[in-house]
Amino acid sequence: MGVLNVETGRVVGWRCRGGFRLSAALYRVVPRNYCEGRPRGRHRDEEDTGTVLDNRQYGLRDWGRTWYSPFVMARHLRRRFSGAKYHVTNRGNGRQVIFADGTDCERFVEQLADAVRKDSIILYAYCLMPNHFHLFLETPQANLGRFMGRLTTAYAMYWRHRHRKPGHCFQSRYKAPLVEGDDYAVALTRYIHLNPVKTKSAWGLDAATLWRQLQEYPWSSLHGYLDRKRAAEMVDYCWLKVLGDGSTEVGRQRYAEYLKGFLVQDDEEMLKTMSAGGVYAIGDEEFRREVAEWALEQGKRRRKADVTLPADTLVDIGRIERAVCAECGIEVGALRRKSARIGVAREFVIELGCSIGGLTQRAMGERLGGVTEHAVCKARQRFIARLAADDNCRRGFNRLKEQMSSV
Repeated sequence: MGVLNVETGRVVGWRCRGGFRLSAALYRVVPRNYCEGRPRGRHRDEEDTGTVLDNRQYGLRDWGRTWYSPFVMARHLRRRFSGAKYHVTNRGNGRQVIFADGTDCERFVEQLADAVRKDSIILYAYCLMPNHFHLFLETPQANLGRFMGRLTTAYAMYWRHRHRKPGHCFQSRYKAPLVEGDDYAVALTRYIHLNPVKTKSAWGLDAATLWRQLQEYPWSSLHGYLDRKRAAEMVDYCWLKVLGDGSTEVGRQRYAEYLKGFLVQDDEEMLKTMSAGGVYAIGDEEFRREVAEWALEQGKRRRKADVTLPADTLVDIGRIERAVCAECGIEVGALRRKSARIGVAREFVIELGCSIGGLTQRAMGERLGGVTEHAVCKARQRFIARLAADDNCRRGFNRLKEQMSSV
């Protein structure tokens, strides 16, 4: 197989043992005989100027009728910025089951809640299916990569240990198209929540049966959208206010009717929008075109990493330290000393610095005088337990966090 550059119309690479050699962000696979008469054992340059280059210059070697190369397939670039909304999906390797039972699902939900809290993610909706998952989220700190790394690495380690399966848990890099527009955001929550009744086993069932199955499905955020008493702490239900004209309860009633309208039939308009946006965007035509043009431009510049725009919502760690020390009545320099009283203040600083300051646990440890990353992790775990047990501590932490985030 070869790779066709859709911008120039030229074949720019060949399928090989390592993957593809690409020269643009947009491409498609074409048959080997797409370009007849190509000299065996030689490789033309990327711009196809007619210059024939020796295989050794690109690390190529002739292997019967197939060319093999160490080059790997390019990946889609992501645009990361403060306030970006994404529809994140990933599936099991080879479409294998990654959520075999309730124990697996419970573990993933627990790790999702932990990652949402630690990385200050706004989670709008989620759904776990046997071999894949859906998340709709917002990243106030432009930290999608760190959040997904934390979530998928933790679950993959658990999954391999519990099921005694070596190798990959997830099939490939997760997909995360950008989402823009209230109408598309609300439609996306519906698409995610309807996944459990859009399977082959549900084909041919009547609307009443599908609605009952959907309400009984435990591994999605739908329950909180329909019943206030079952709302999850880690989920933000702000889109109910959009449907309810500012009223969450009215929004819940309307959301139920909103779902029922597409139990049997598919939302063709939403599916068409998602297909048109591909891996880059979900939104109106202008937004999809803007993101696609951006991706093409980045591809021409041969960028190899995601593009992260400056985050304007991160709080300076020095400001966090001063605020915590003023609250606890100690000096900033005392944070690097060991004592029971200062230990609580240090835990405040560590949690705020990692959650709203954007620091990694390693960077936080270095700032506190060479504390190890493991010690910082344990301090955060102790502090979360303290928040759950001590109401005064929890109120003080929430007051400081709101104070830091609002300025």
